[in-house]
Amino acid sequence: MKCDFADSLLQGYFDGELSGRRAAEFERHLQHCAHCASELVDLDWLSGALRLTQLYVPAPASLRRKIDAYVHPKAPTAAPSQPLLWHWLQQRQRYL
Repeated sequence: MKCDFADSLLQGYFDGELSGRRAAEFERHLQHCAHCASELVDLDWLSGALRLTQLYVPAPASLRRKIDAYVHPKAPTAAPSQPLLWHWLQQRQRYL
């Protein structure tokens, strides 16, 4: 396996996304390629370092309210200009 080809498989191998046949093929390549083996170790180190850092910062409550208002807009409720009974009485007067 060419090293250039292995570089394209390295991330998939690390993430466990390769088929069993492709993973075995890449593992055989790792036995003979110091460059790819070193890249895999570096990737593992970086992944561990990122897991240890505090990258998550909770959003403020004001942002949550803005998002909720955008996702679930409230329909404007317009009060009728005249009560329904009054409107009915006016319509009835016209016919009398």
